[in-house]
Amino acid sequence: MTTVPFQISSLYSLARVVVATVFLSVVCVSTSNAQELQNAFTALKNRTNLGSASIGAVAIDATDGRILFLSDAKTPMIPASNQKLLTSGAALMVLGPDFVFETTLIDAGNRLVLRGSGDPALGDPVILKMGGDIGIEDLLNQLVESVKRRGITQIDELVIDDRVFDREFAHPSWPIDQLNTWYCAEIGGVNLHTNVLSVYPKPAEGGRGQPVISIEPTAPWMEFENFAHSVTKGRQTVWIARPKPVNEFQLRGDVRYPGTEPIRVAFHNPPLSTGQILADRLMQEGIQVGKPGGPSGIDAVRLVDAHEDLPEGQPLAVVRTGMEDILARCNTKSYNLYAEAMIKRLGHEINNEPGSWDNGSAVIRMLLTERLGPDHAMSTRIADGSGMSRDNKVSAETLVAWLMHIDENEDLRDAMLRSLAVPGEGTLRTRFSESKLNNSVHAKSGYLNGVRSLSGLIVAENGRRVVFAMLMNDIPAGRPNQNAKVFLERNVEMLDQWLADRVFDEVGAFGG
Repeated sequence: MTTVPFQISSLYSLARVVVATVFLSVVCVSTSNAQELQNAFTALKNRTNLGSASIGAVAIDATDGRILFLSDAKTPMIPASNQKLLTSGAALMVLGPDFVFETTLIDAGNRLVLRGSGDPALGDPVILKMGGDIGIEDLLNQLVESVKRRGITQIDELVIDDRVFDREFAHPSWPIDQLNTWYCAEIGGVNLHTNVLSVYPKPAEGGRGQPVISIEPTAPWMEFENFAHSVTKGRQTVWIARPKPVNEFQLRGDVRYPGTEPIRVAFHNPPLSTGQILADRLMQEGIQVGKPGGPSGIDAVRLVDAHEDLPEGQPLAVVRTGMEDILARCNTKSYNLYAEAMIKRLGHEINNEPGSWDNGSAVIRMLLTERLGPDHAMSTRIADGSGMSRDNKVSAETLVAWLMHIDENEDLRDAMLRSLAVPGEGTLRTRFSESKLNNSVHAKSGYLNGVRSLSGLIVAENGRRVVFAMLMNDIPAGRPNQNAKVFLERNVEMLDQWLADRVFDEVGAFGG
């Protein structure tokens, strides 16, 4: 369906057209109530201590495009994880709801080739458990078994074909001091275990000396310097540093008791690291990796050259992940790696070259221009896919227009709605816990220092819906930051009640 480019002014025009035609009496009443909602929004903003925070917000009745409340909606702001709405929406438009990521292990004569499609879910513990009670070692064993069934006992090398993406693994505007964290994990054309190591520390016997660690997936060649201490008193403060972009780690802090939850630390160069881990498992099963006089073991793993011709070979195993699971991990759980895989895959899909942040962001800008109009594209700045970068800028107006465009396409709408968190799950797990909502809320939250955002849809049982976007920047620390979260939720509650009242009036009017 072709849409009229969304502009705040055009929405006012649309409301006037509706008032002037068939729904005159109903809309006149609703317009009054919409003004009351604007007043309520303004009053809540004025009485809430938000310090010097700036607020861009707009809420729209998707039935006829009327504005329910509005605040500085045209100003581009840092969206934090609301950036994922642009990325996931673009992925649905370009790749489609039925797209499947594939990672293929290929017998290519005297070598094995692991060919990636940028799948961020390969070996993700959460995705693995969705298919049964299996873990990363089970997946690796299945890959090794596929080689053994082929009767292969020796390979000269293991080649990783990661050319679907470029090899800029970490975005240059991500915070350098957080590149060791799971939420800043590097992204490659081949990925494994969300590109993190899960480290389980436990204190030394008697609570004295260096703690002992176990790692999943095991990678004994990755270096861990142990600067941590075992203690019998005080807090558990253990953490892991990766000071340089290499696979050298430092265990620091105090370990008082065995950790039930792992410490997750991002590793470097996901494609090569994935190949080394697979080569290690092949050797454990008696398959020789490397040839006499040449590199052997993990040293016989290499990344494909940019213009290298590889033989077709015979596929031994294919691991697939559907778009629905990718979107859910991106939006419900707000996993950055998944958004970055999608934005790079967009660049590859359209340009037929290695996907990058540059060509992926160009695709999203192209879609903004085509679907919403050039003003939206020109006012939007896209640095990465997840919103981790503070260089992203988008207005509340553009986010609402984007969601409304998706909402007009049944296939895109349903896929997007399923991917968004609802209260009690994902990033909304603790949100609206004391609210008695009347309708279904599907939303994406976002948080960076000084930034909070909340955008999505409120859907009534009869299908009527409200689309909203709220972005807050420059929030001072302390009480204003705490209040900002509550402020966003209270506005959603007001919209929810407004929608419930409209639905009730409609049912009563038609004798339902």
